[in-house]
Amino acid sequence: MCCFISFSFFEAFLIQVSSKGSLTGGYFNKSRSRLEIQKTRSEKMEEIAVLEEEMKELRQKLGDVEAEINKVTYFIAFKSLLAHFTFFKGCVRNAKNRDKK
Repeated sequence: MCCFISFSFFEAFLIQVSSKGSLTGGYFNKSRSRLEIQKTRSEKMEEIAVLEEEMKELRQKLGDVEAEINKVTYFIAFKSLLAHFTFFKGCVRNAKNRDKK
């Protein structure tokens, strides 16, 4: 917001009701700004700590899921290998039986 106010015949001042800093002509309270920055920084550091802990837990869960997937995969591979072995064992028996006849 701006107001045009004339204080004398020769001078006119533009007064801004904003406190956005020296470039806009407003007042900039550096100490308050630093306190706000420090407060925001502290809040963000706390958020980061919480999120890092959550990420650590999720990585652990991911590791558990990957281990379970590996178990299932190995089990399936073992069963498949066992089935093939049993099938071939049966084929060998049948072949031996045919050869005996």
